[in-house]
Amino acid sequence: MEKFSVKSLPSLDHVKTAADAVNFALGFEKETLLYFQGLRDSLKEGEVIDEIINDERSHIKWLHKFKETFR
Repeated sequence: MEKFSVKSLPSLDHVKTAADAVNFALGFEKETLLYFQGLRDSLKEGEVIDEIINDERSHIKWLHKFKETFR
């Protein structure tokens, strides 16, 4: 069983407002999208990976729309 250390988790000290949290989430979603795009060609389960990629894109779009409510 793999253990996660606190060191492997990003610091949230910079998150002071809801807008900060949304920006943090956007960065996380974009990194996740890049990760799965990198996996797509090296795995047999391309259709599953494409579904995940589409989900990540929808999360990013939603967060961008949500971010507009803070302006």
